[in-house]
Amino acid sequence: MNQKNKHEYQTIEDLTKLIKTISERQNSQYTDIIMQLKELKDEIHITHSKPKANHSDDELYAEAYKVVSAAGKASTSYIQRKLGIGYSRAAQLMNLLESKGVIGPAIGLKPRVVTIL
Repeated sequence: MNQKNKHEYQTIEDLTKLIKTISERQNSQYTDIIMQLKELKDEIHITHSKPKANHSDDELYAEAYKVVSAAGKASTSYIQRKLGIGYSRAAQLMNLLESKGVIGPAIGLKPRVVTIL
């Protein structure tokens, strides 16, 4: 290999690494945006869904209360992950926590603030 070809190969390799790095960063940003959009969709769904008749009997309420109190934040997906439950159940718990004044209202795409610790 002559010097010119070796130099071109290094430049192409460097360019490939740069493109990969940029792509990974953009994928990370897109992932964050997608997660935020899912949270917003969840909040809209909660707002427009009918709550079940008797939320106060929800046996997971105490667990949800402990989880959000310890974290100082609350979101439907956070409750899902921590309690190992589905979206509907987590959304119902979020509604219940808000109605009891434990968490504040939704503010855009950010996790809700815990008002009672």
